Amino acid sequence: MFNICFMVTNIDPYIGGTERVTQTIAEGLQNRGFNTFFIFPFKDNKIISSSRKLKFNSEDTVALISNLISSFLNLNSIKVLVVVNRMFHSVKYQKIFSNIKIHSDVKIIASLHAAPDNWVNKNKWGLVLPKVYIKECIKSLLYKIYNPHIKNVVGTYNVADKFLLLSESYKKSFETTYGISDTQIKLMAIPNPCPFTDIYENEEKENIVLIVSRMQEDQKRIYAALVIWKTLENSIGSWRLVIVGNGPDINTYKKYAKQLKNVEFVGHSNDVQSYYKKSKIFMMTSIWEGLPMTLIESIHYGCVPIVFDSFAAVHDIIEDGVTGYIIKNNASNEFSSKLSCLMKNNSMLNKMQQNILEKENLFTLDKILSVWKKELIELIK
Repeated sequence: MFNICFMVTNIDPYIGGTERVTQTIAEGLQNRGFNTFFIFPFKDNKIISSSRKLKFNSEDTVALISNLISSFLNLNSIKVLVVVNRMFHSVKYQKIFSNIKIHSDVKIIASLHAAPDNWVNKNKWGLVLPKVYIKECIKSLLYKIYNPHIKNVVGTYNVADKFLLLSESYKKSFETTYGISDTQIKLMAIPNPCPFTDIYENEEKENIVLIVSRMQEDQKRIYAALVIWKTLENSIGSWRLVIVGNGPDINTYKKYAKQLKNVEFVGHSNDVQSYYKKSKIFMMTSIWEGLPMTLIESIHYGCVPIVFDSFAAVHDIIEDGVTGYIIKNNASNEFSSKLSCLMKNNSMLNKMQQNILEKENLFTLDKILSVWKKELIELIK
């Protein structure tokens, strides 16, 4: 095999889903005969050998970063550079990648770990914090004049050898959103794998509705989950809403939740598996996602998901009415009704859980690594 490198903002897998899946894929490919390396500007992972990683200062000049990365790629005979985060879609990094390609023979795979139209405002007043609703409305007006997302993605697509999406369902949307006709067939789709490989053994679960998320309203829209929970306050009984994660809006959520019953914030956790294992229902109210790791992870442990239909790839994960519920975006009354039905109807909940566990898992690490291996070898050819 050959050497490949992942360029990612953080290599600490406990930061979030993107970091966790990048680490999982890299180590999986390492076990399949590739040599994997990392380039990053922020949070380190001390477990990874210093010979396999390069930390750079994102504030440095284009020339300095270009020279540093090119030297690292050439020193380690790296054939493919996989660019993970959207931070690297900016004009600055487009120049860096152009310079790198001049000074090395590396192939570049850029990626979009979000829905292609993630910047489109799909919010509804009353289901998102007012400050975010107003901010998103203003952004929508400004984007009609100038949209940095389109400029950044198109520029990155042009400089890359391949452009990675998380679902086949995003290809058409990508071409339409960014005005690209993919005649060069740069677009490729590889879903995220579940990083957990243990087998769930139908362990005893508790009456818990679980949210695992970054506490950041402009994407995750946790306020909507709290509003929905409030409508169920007369029928909650022994059920608890357990919220795992941290972020800039957590104090606002905690303040609102003081008026609610049975809501528990547990903060950041390095052991999210323990929460998946004991929870019966997984709840997601995000305004956009790519292919969310937490949803894939929750299903691995038999949590029945209920999710707003706010991103196309949700249909890759859930079969509506069979392995969970997909609720029309912003239809909060329907969300409340279906969630209440799951909480009250134990036989339905158990049936859905069994459907999840019996269905073929399309997101196993082995399957996803096979796709990665095939695409990497074809790219080098």
